[in-house]
Amino acid sequence: MERIGIVGRGLAGLRVASELRAGGYENQIITWDSDPYPPYDRPALSKKMFGEYNHPLSADGLGDFTELGADSVPHPATRAWSEEGKWFVLSQNGVSEPLDVLVIATGSAPRAVIPGARVLYDVDDAEALRAAIKPGARIHIVGAGWIGTEIASVAAHQGAEVEMWEATPSVLSRTFSGAVDDLWLSWMREAGVKVNLDSPYSGDRAGRDLLIQATGVQADVAFLDGGARSPHGSLVANLSGEVLEAESPTSAVVPGLYATGDCCDILLPNGQWRWGGHWTQALADAQRTVSAILELPRASQLDAPEVFSTQFGHEIGLVGEVPAGTSPTVEQTGESTIYRWMDHSGNLVALLGIDAPREVSRARKALRHKL
Repeated sequence: MERIGIVGRGLAGLRVASELRAGGYENQIITWDSDPYPPYDRPALSKKMFGEYNHPLSADGLGDFTELGADSVPHPATRAWSEEGKWFVLSQNGVSEPLDVLVIATGSAPRAVIPGARVLYDVDDAEALRAAIKPGARIHIVGAGWIGTEIASVAAHQGAEVEMWEATPSVLSRTFSGAVDDLWLSWMREAGVKVNLDSPYSGDRAGRDLLIQATGVQADVAFLDGGARSPHGSLVANLSGEVLEAESPTSAVVPGLYATGDCCDILLPNGQWRWGGHWTQALADAQRTVSAILELPRASQLDAPEVFSTQFGHEIGLVGEVPAGTSPTVEQTGESTIYRWMDHSGNLVALLGIDAPREVSRARKALRHKL
């Protein structure tokens, strides 16, 4: 392979480049992205908006594109396609030279459909929100998912007047289906955040200084010709990161095309899904993808999805996928609160730990699957 392309220079793309070099690949790596900043840790944008929110990934030893000798195209890909066994990428900088392998690592972009609303996606967005969130500022937030609740937490802590609208009946409804409403709503009441559940936002509301839309994200893959799409609109990949064919998504792969990180959902051999959108997925899946590209031994285990958050003075960790329609057991130990979801055989399938790092660590090990 003379040339490998990586579209996306975030955590997933950086880890692919790092693993390629670590695996002995010495030829050309070309990357595409419009973000002018060196790769940084995106979760900090909302969790630490008034702290070190622009945290470079190189500071944590996760890699540096310059040191890895990767060539950078400072423009986003506008189209990518295959022709005669090679891949090509079109951007404002022109068409790439033929690529032997193309890795899609573009992550996801926030949905932005409310006129006048700000979103939180990159460093510039965080800087704009940080400048607008001041004591006494009237902040309207649409969406009570992870990003919306994190922004509500930091804004309330700064003394802003925060009101939130959520179209479903629950906080974090996509993840918990109402199981944690009592806890989260009590935190919000104590912080002075007003929450309107089961209430779509009306754009003509007056009396606000800042409107923020935090109603979820979608995979940034519209530029790519080819590949199956999941029910969420993401690329469909197997455990090796190979993108599956749209015509036969359970067996055939698109030659030379891989995906890793938030832009893809993984179709497991048993037919179940491992949904994207997890920081740990972007971090860990690059190793399996590069092992497939370079034909190296593959990792023997699969970590469970994991979410970590800091909100309303609490450290929160979720490991595993919460099964729909099930109720957790709740344990209170000192300052910690632990929610556990079990399957019909009594096996742990998901754990939510509030200020319980030891229990989260144990769950991470317990939910690790052997391949």
